Amino acid sequence: MASLTSFPSPRAVPSIYDKGALKSYIGQVRRSVLGAKRYPEASRRAGRQGKLKVQFTILKNGEVGNVSLLTETPYPNLNREAMAAVKRAAPFAGIPDSIMQQSLKVVLPFRFELN
Repeated sequence: MASLTSFPSPRAVPSIYDKGALKSYIGQVRRSVLGAKRYPEASRRAGRQGKLKVQFTILKNGEVGNVSLLTETPYPNLNREAMAAVKRAAPFAGIPDSIMQQSLKVVLPFRFELN
């Protein structure tokens, strides 16, 4: 995989970060987390569905901290699973230098829907 960090930044102003790199990085994180999501079997059998948002911090090295619920479903199993999916997907790739941040606060929406 090509790394964005192998080229020196053409910008002299360190407060400006690469929004494209940020969007791409968050997209990778989101795909990893969704790939780790599992529908709890008991919830599936009970027909429980819901939407929620998980908030967490990604450190420069890709480690995750402060995983919490921003919004939640009435079902503790679904809420726990969303947070567990973030932890299972971690650690992520480190934050690219082009983003120029030591940590990122991320909010991911989750949907548990039965088809």
